[in-house]
Amino acid sequence: MTLIEQGVRGKSLFDKLMSSDLNDGRDYLMLAAKWLARLHNCRLRVTPPEEFGSKEGKRLDRYLRRFVDVGHRQTRKAREILEAVRLGEERLLLDSGPLMVQGHGDYHPKNVLVGQDNLDNRATLYVAAIDFESSYVLPRAFDVGCFVAQFRNQFYPYPEMIQRYPEEVFLDAYLAQAEGLESDFLRNVELFRARTNMSIAAYLIKVGMGESEDLWRVLVEAEQALTHL
Repeated sequence: MTLIEQGVRGKSLFDKLMSSDLNDGRDYLMLAAKWLARLHNCRLRVTPPEEFGSKEGKRLDRYLRRFVDVGHRQTRKAREILEAVRLGEERLLLDSGPLMVQGHGDYHPKNVLVGQDNLDNRATLYVAAIDFESSYVLPRAFDVGCFVAQFRNQFYPYPEMIQRYPEEVFLDAYLAQAEGLESDFLRNVELFRARTNMSIAAYLIKVGMGESEDLWRVLVEAEQALTHL
């Protein structure tokens, strides 16, 4: 299968935030949130609606298998978290089927580009997204939970960046732009925050960082997110 995307000039949101002043950085972050909300507001349905659920279960199984295959000492904790995520997702898919929309599926600062068509005209500033390989019809909270979890993970080595750009900047901009959100939307964001943390944990094991402090951190943060459920 081949995915063809239009070429876009710009730098990743991650790189722009690392090199920008506070005001510009907040503008970029809010633009990224508004772009995502506008995508969701279109209520597109391109892929089969049932595809997300069928593939998601296999992905969760794969995350757990990474722990099992290396005999990781946190396998039990990972299994408990993933089971809670699975149950939460199954409930959500039953309750919010009509509200699901075509999402990005892997929305995070390194998959968002910031560009400007005319460097002398600030009004030509824009954001765009790349890497739609994981785009499915899914709950809108999936993309938001993915972004906030990945934002914290990618910027964790730079604590000053997390302080400069609290996740509320992104969340508030998204909520202001999004239309017709379900009453438990923020609760569902926490579910998918936990789910994204488990995908990060599985990746860390894959690249040989299974005993790192980062893995323990994302497991603990996944547990904390699930306390909201």
